[in-house]
Amino acid sequence: MDTDMPLISIIVPVYKVEPYLDQCVASLVNQTYRNLEILLVDDGSPDGCPALCDAWAGKDDRIAVIHKKNGGLSEARNFGIDRAAGAYLSFVDGDDYVADTYVETLYRTLVAQEAEVSACNFRRVDEAGNWLPEGLSAKLRSGVCTGRDMLNRYFAFRGTAPTLVAACGKLFKRELFRQLRFPVGRLFEDEYVYFPLYSQVGKVAFTDETLYHYVQRQGSILNSAVTEKKIQDLYGFCTDRLEQYQNDPDLFRKLSVNFALDMFGVMDRVSEPAIAAQMTKTYRENIRYVLCSCIDMPLHFKLAYLLVAIAPRTAAVILHRKYRK
Repeated sequence: MDTDMPLISIIVPVYKVEPYLDQCVASLVNQTYRNLEILLVDDGSPDGCPALCDAWAGKDDRIAVIHKKNGGLSEARNFGIDRAAGAYLSFVDGDDYVADTYVETLYRTLVAQEAEVSACNFRRVDEAGNWLPEGLSAKLRSGVCTGRDMLNRYFAFRGTAPTLVAACGKLFKRELFRQLRFPVGRLFEDEYVYFPLYSQVGKVAFTDETLYHYVQRQGSILNSAVTEKKIQDLYGFCTDRLEQYQNDPDLFRKLSVNFALDMFGVMDRVSEPAIAAQMTKTYRENIRYVLCSCIDMPLHFKLAYLLVAIAPRTAAVILHRKYRK
């Protein structure tokens, strides 16, 4: 590795990941790309994580530790962004780990394609490190696309490529986050950032190598049960995007379809009447895009969407129990 390579900052939010943190940090310390700044953001973790972070900083002078009060994943990432000195940024969650060539491959892929973002494939593993079935998850192929293509891919790969949306597993030019920050206090933080991020990107480069190990553990944010807050934050994300792209007919139509698909089967779980009423109103305004755009959708599915629009609570009782899971 050349000694004149630019500084790359890796931001690691740390909260209640004590059993996994050593493996995570070790994978970063062992990177073949050596010119790194590793920012461990201790988000007020109540376990042994703060001490582990300090111990790692004592072993490697490329590691800096930030101790802060608990504010959530988005705030921890934002703290890291504000303090990062690198020309490029990468995000790694504290319970995940990466291949030794993770940074080097992403950097060389980005530079070779003159891109602003590069991305790799994920490997889902359990807490013991065993590979998990990928199911229908789509894999990234080596190549390039535009930022606009990334916005369209959000819809094309909806539900089959969640790692496409993830902030982790990617390398970003620092200037993309000059003003952009993750939404504090909201779930679906990656989705919130996805659209404003790729709206300003000219080119994205992909490697088909699997370099990021995504640990599926009990108690993680993504594996926790569906809650009313999750539904409300999802609703907030969807409506924010609808407002942002109301003058872009193509994206607005796709976002409208996406909104209806996301809200279908969960609106009845919102207990606050005013919020439930507003969600139902927005759903009714956008359901027509599903009915008109999804030409191949079976009639019984279209009737189900209409039933949700008319009476979401009654629909929840009638529709298949899978929407309760």
